[in-house]
Amino acid sequence: MTLVNLLLNMLWAPSLRQRAQRLARESYAQVRMLVEGHLGHMAPAEARGYMRARATPVLVAALRSQAKLGAHAERRVLAMAGDLLIDVLAADLVAVAATTRRRAA
Repeated sequence: MTLVNLLLNMLWAPSLRQRAQRLARESYAQVRMLVEGHLGHMAPAEARGYMRARATPVLVAALRSQAKLGAHAERRVLAMAGDLLIDVLAADLVAVAATTRRRAA
């Protein structure tokens, strides 16, 4: 990586991170509807892969509807948004499952 690339990454990183956070927030409800109810029988790694597979088309469509980015920046934003979204979804769905189990007991 050249010095110019390193400096550009430092300059653009906060705005890309903010864009990824906004993208994850905007896509949360739609992705949750797609995955809710399908993860109960899956192992954690399998569930994360399933969530990522369902989230990717939603994130891509949402990102394409926003202002254009370069290909490299677009890939970085999609990766960051996917990671954020999967982490939040996994935590929320585990919390809901735990609450449901407590109510059933």
